[in-house]
Amino acid sequence: MGMADKKKSVLAQGRSWLPVFAGASPAVMIFLVLFALLATTVEGVGLVLVYPILEIMRSGEEPAMLAQKSEIFAYIVRAFEFCGLPVSLASIMVMTVIMVIIRQGLTYGSAVNRAQFSYDAVAHISNRLFRSLLNADLMVVEQHRTGTLINAVMVECKRAAMLALSSLNVLASLIKLALFGVLMLCLSWKATVAGVIILGGVGFFISRRIIRRSRGLGSQMSSINDALGRFTSERLRLFRLIKLARTETVEQQLFSDKVHVLSDLNTDLTRSAARLTALTEPLGVIIALVALYVASQMLGMGLSEIGVFILIVFRLLPVMQELASNLQQAASYQSSLTYIAGIIDAAERATEQDDAPRDFPQSLKTGIRFENVSYLYPVSEEHNEPKPALEDISLLLPAGKTIALLGPSGAGKSTLIDLLPALKRPSSGRILFDDVPANDIRLSSLRAHIAMVSQDILIIDGSVEDNLRYGNPSATAEEIRQAARDACADGFIQALPEGYDSVLGERGARLSGGQRQRIALARALLARVPVLLLDEPTSALDAESELAVQQALERLQREHGTTIVIIAHRLSTVSHADLTVLLDKGRVVACGTHHELMETAPWYQKVVELQS
Repeated sequence: MGMADKKKSVLAQGRSWLPVFAGASPAVMIFLVLFALLATTVEGVGLVLVYPILEIMRSGEEPAMLAQKSEIFAYIVRAFEFCGLPVSLASIMVMTVIMVIIRQGLTYGSAVNRAQFSYDAVAHISNRLFRSLLNADLMVVEQHRTGTLINAVMVECKRAAMLALSSLNVLASLIKLALFGVLMLCLSWKATVAGVIILGGVGFFISRRIIRRSRGLGSQMSSINDALGRFTSERLRLFRLIKLARTETVEQQLFSDKVHVLSDLNTDLTRSAARLTALTEPLGVIIALVALYVASQMLGMGLSEIGVFILIVFRLLPVMQELASNLQQAASYQSSLTYIAGIIDAAERATEQDDAPRDFPQSLKTGIRFENVSYLYPVSEEHNEPKPALEDISLLLPAGKTIALLGPSGAGKSTLIDLLPALKRPSSGRILFDDVPANDIRLSSLRAHIAMVSQDILIIDGSVEDNLRYGNPSATAEEIRQAARDACADGFIQALPEGYDSVLGERGARLSGGQRQRIALARALLARVPVLLLDEPTSALDAESELAVQQALERLQREHGTTIVIIAHRLSTVSHADLTVLLDKGRVVACGTHHELMETAPWYQKVVELQS
């Protein structure tokens, strides 16, 4: 069995035993079940003690005399004598009160422990989901929309945890029903059997229909939660476009429609639960009255026995309601477990492995070599078949040099540099760092020696210093400021209200596009790694700042021998490159210096003319 199949089977086992999937150890589950069993046993003892109280008050006889007439009374007398307690009306009353107090204490403890279980279950499932996503291949995560993942973590994890709690509650309710059933059997097994047969048949017919409907509603709720999460995430990201297009009213209506659908589904689920509760109690009363009629008129039960029987029946009614409610909730939450488990399955099957035998070379001497490398985009909703992004790339990126990647949009430039830190893996061919294949290098070591500034500027919601230290927490204050100066960022950082301690907000909302770009560039420079990847690093900078950044990169390369790979559309950004590679439709169409390309590459000549 492969690693992926093994993980899948483990997850399937977890789903088959829900509390385990929710993170509860066998010891915790046994403890919760025993707690419920103990509370129910104490309650049952308290109910049984009502019988001798009623019988003594009715007959006025001594307990010893009544023990000769009633087997239940005889057990009670022997139990008191075993504990060294006197058997009298007063002592039995005192013991009944003690049982009630103990039961309430156990009920309180059970409620707290089950609540703790539910909170721990939410934390465990959320952590497991988030961890599986962090450890998964980038492409697997990118296949899920942001709103879908946010909904999974924030909403569906809670519902999946509630399924585990509902399952434990069902088990606790069944234990109560079993113990109370034993007590009723002791009083009159014939009346009990008659009631159970009628109750079981009618209850099964009613609950089956309601639970089936709840399962369908729960599935619809997971779908609409997912749609609402995706809609909200996308519209908040497009807030500027909405303002400019003046579509606030339209978007509000679309949001309102989805919220109302979700509201209607919640109402339907509540209605199903209320209907089940409303049917349970009248049904229980009817069955109890039928059983009591049979017991008194046909079986000749005494008044005290009938009184205890009634008391047990009415204690059973809330248990039956609780069981029905938990069954209905479990049915409605089942789709959330499937939803979460599906995402975890996909992520854990694509977990990145960090078990390669070698470290990244101490220093690149030859460079980075592509040997017949191709890359296919995986099948997605937009593409039914794999789509080629790179085809048969054979290329040497010389060590310690600046290499520019140029080409029209969609040529495969970003995909090519994503292959270097193994954010994506070649579909065929191989990449070597000097003579070491990338697949033989431990993933953590490979990425520790490569820094990247991507086209999508990534800023965390923290201080300037937090952003610069991200990935290099051991950097000194002076190293941070030097990197900021090299990226032409120190000036505007010092002008912020709290300087390097200023909080930048989500996605760097307090910064301009150029400032965000310089923060990202400073973070990459601070890494001091042998390979630096830059995807449009100066697109938002003015000419003066761009020149300063180029000079900083040249100094970095001169002092540390850094291999720099730059993607750019502006020739001014890569005019100093030692080697320029032209890509088109996923293929290398030309490679050389500026003068060589001016003589051999028509596309390059055209771009130079246009930008000149």
